[in-house]
Amino acid sequence: MQVRLTSICECTLPLPEFALKDFIFSSSYHSLYQKSKGNVYKNKRVLMEFIHKAKAEKNRTKVIADQMEARRIKNKVCIILSSLCSSSEFLSGYP
Repeated sequence: MQVRLTSICECTLPLPEFALKDFIFSSSYHSLYQKSKGNVYKNKRVLMEFIHKAKAEKNRTKVIADQMEARRIKNKVCIILSSLCSSSEFLSGYP
């Protein structure tokens, strides 16, 4: 029975193509290449799964950061409006 060994090239070949197509982040290209050379990824499917998980995690953290920033802005506006309403300048405009 023949056992097919995964060559190093099988996992490293698609990485430059992915980098050119902006499928992977340029900052993570080097670490992915080193891990694939070190046989961390058994085959191309495992490498693709890792890339998809990393992209999903990055998008998730970006969404959460955007939500937090929107909440901060909303709270600042509420604080400014409440201080404006409680001041005597705002009330003095009414008869």
